[in-house]
Amino acid sequence: MAQRPTRPPTAASAAPLVAVLLLTLGVVGAITWVAWVSGSSHREAAEDALRDYAEFAAANFTDAAGKTLYGGAMAILSSVGAGTTNMEANHIYPLDGLQKTASDVRAWDWMYVPSPEYVFSYEVPAGALRVQGGGGSFPGVAEQARLRDSLSASFDTVAGTAAVGMASRSLYVIVDSVANETEIYLMAYVHGVGGTPDVVYGFATTFRSYAQAVLPRLAESTPLVPRSLSHGLPNDSLLGVTVMDQHDREIYRSPVHDLTVYGATQPLWRFAPKGPTVRIALRPQAADMLLRGGVPRTRLPLLVALLLCAGALVVAAFHLARRAEDLAHLRADFTSSVSHELRTPLAQIVLFAESLAYGRVATEVARSDALRIILREARRLGHLVDNVLLFSRTERRGTHVSAQPRALAPLVHEVVESFVPLARVRTCTVEQELDDRVIVPVDEGAVRQILLNLLDNAVKYGPDGQTVRVSLTLERGRAVLCVDDEGDGVPLTESQRIWDPFVRLHSGEYSVATGSGIGLSVVRQLVTLHGGTCRVDRAPSGGARFVVELPGARVGSISFEGGTHDLVARR
Repeated sequence: MAQRPTRPPTAASAAPLVAVLLLTLGVVGAITWVAWVSGSSHREAAEDALRDYAEFAAANFTDAAGKTLYGGAMAILSSVGAGTTNMEANHIYPLDGLQKTASDVRAWDWMYVPSPEYVFSYEVPAGALRVQGGGGSFPGVAEQARLRDSLSASFDTVAGTAAVGMASRSLYVIVDSVANETEIYLMAYVHGVGGTPDVVYGFATTFRSYAQAVLPRLAESTPLVPRSLSHGLPNDSLLGVTVMDQHDREIYRSPVHDLTVYGATQPLWRFAPKGPTVRIALRPQAADMLLRGGVPRTRLPLLVALLLCAGALVVAAFHLARRAEDLAHLRADFTSSVSHELRTPLAQIVLFAESLAYGRVATEVARSDALRIILREARRLGHLVDNVLLFSRTERRGTHVSAQPRALAPLVHEVVESFVPLARVRTCTVEQELDDRVIVPVDEGAVRQILLNLLDNAVKYGPDGQTVRVSLTLERGRAVLCVDDEGDGVPLTESQRIWDPFVRLHSGEYSVATGSGIGLSVVRQLVTLHGGTCRVDRAPSGGARFVVELPGARVGSISFEGGTHDLVARR
């Protein structure tokens, strides 16, 4: 049974190792941080570049939208108002002629013109507005008043600007809304005399009409990305276009869905910054095409995993170093303990051998006692040496067993008989209760060492005069060998650890020896080589019960002389 606590490693010896490991972890952490910062900077630069491409595409789209709106309106109004220098108060250009002109202009492949809803004229000095409906809905009184106010405010501003040059025709666009539902674009052609506005005439159309007629063709045919980068692919393959009115209602969306977060939003017309807006976002394949290799993926998970692995390796290295230091101390203690245990029987052998050699023993009885002590200590010394050799072999995985079926009770009886002289030293009584029918495949030498180690453990760490009980039974096809003592027992929390090499618990109340800490380890190794198990339980006497179970047992007819009996060892 285990005895003394092992000596802990000193803090001074571990301090340099801890410093080196922490420094290593700090260096790994710094490298990880630098890699993360560098990767984040690279990713941010790539994302900024993609947003710039989206800004460029949005600028191209808004530029094309402004040019088509301006060009279409100028083409219609210039042809209607051609040659006119003044307008009578009761005259308005006919809607039929305006619509005919719009139809003619729409027939041009390069011109995108929406359908007029109504035509109007406005006399700037008098503030008179005349409206003529036709193809669309005729504006109501409220809408006409809004139109008159917008025109009056716009051309009051223009009249105060001398450098406008109103002698030539100019185009004005007013973006407004009616009933918060239909977005109205009012395109006015101003004709002035002497540098001041005179008469305004023009037409109106809804934003939805404009969007349906113009935006799909713009989104399809306008080169939004440089051809050197798009490689001739259509816009739908690279980006998506979404147009919203001034109330953030979606008016048009190109037929694409897989869009990235890299986009840009701009006013649809530069002259109407509070009007409709267009948002252009890149598709994933466009990101890979515009940037070599695409947007760098974040390396944060990988870097965190590497840092955690480095930390785990540092902790493992520290643990292994501490474990190596613990083992060094344990081996030093083991060497000291084994040396002490070997020296004791050697001293006894030398003492009584010298007594016999120099004739210091006067009587035959004393001479017989001296020889008996020499034989007992020699056996004890042999037992210790066998333990050390077996432990060394098991550490090198060099121990093998040759199991042969045999009756186990005679072997147990023989080992107990050979142990009697050692038990007499502490006036211990050894009782046996053996089932002589048990036959099990075992290695005799291994079983001998197992039982000797358990008996030595029981006698060494129990009280003087105790009774050690050895039993052998057959249970569920397994031979169960038990050794009970009357010592302090083994705490439940230590019942697994005591089988490890060099592990020694605190000495009990009755213990008179220290032990080497390898006896129970040798027992476990030998039992495992037989395919069996071993454990420690609480004995009925209150001490420890060490239980060894060996598989493959059966009932046999082999018997031996003596049968089941008690063997008493006394001085």
